[in-house]
Amino acid sequence: RIPLKRGEYHEFSNLISVLNLMMDRLEHGFSHAMRFSADVSHELKTPITIMQAELNSALKQCEPGSDEEKALQTISQESHRLKAITGSLMLLSQAESGRLVAKSDHISLSDEIADMAEDAEILCAESNLTLEVEIEPNITLTTDQTLLHQALLNLVSNAVKYNQENGWIKMSLEKHDISSEAIFRVSNSGAGIPEEDQDKIFDRFFRVNKARDRSIDGFGLGLNLSFEIISV
Repeated sequence: RIPLKRGEYHEFSNLISVLNLMMDRLEHGFSHAMRFSADVSHELKTPITIMQAELNSALKQCEPGSDEEKALQTISQESHRLKAITGSLMLLSQAESGRLVAKSDHISLSDEIADMAEDAEILCAESNLTLEVEIEPNITLTTDQTLLHQALLNLVSNAVKYNQENGWIKMSLEKHDISSEAIFRVSNSGAGIPEEDQDKIFDRFFRVNKARDRSIDGFGLGLNLSFEIISV
């Protein structure tokens, strides 16, 4: 806030008061929005968990292949999507408000990426994709291993989902020669992101138009969540 000095000119003091009040309202609005997102996500966790348990119980009692089973399976899939959305929103609200607690684990990033590559091989096999991996050994860093894994896995899963049939994925990890920064890259044979949309890819809930087909799993929070985690 702008400090209000004694003996300030009347016009300046009024202007300063108005600006400080405006910043108070803006801060209150931002804080309220972040609390709302966190509170809603937290309150939804229990009913979603109960709903999933009831759906699983109902599915066991259905006649295999019946219309009831198909309907319940659809509802179950949507409830899992909803649970994933609320979990991501919870993490995002914590990151934005500075309440995301990140541990300081000393980890081998090379080993972490190698393990992730094994998971990526399974995803690629299911989608008939070719995976190429180049990992420089002995690269380490101090970070929250769980959060980092989620951030990087979002990139890899996007490379799988938004690809072309019989395409390829490349994962690489190297250390910059001068800065010693660790550089992790993921690329694929997909169509790519249109230039006019590239500045929006980290926006919450943003999805490129051609990717809005519900046959492609996702809800537009992955890259935003990865950005917030890396920024912590």
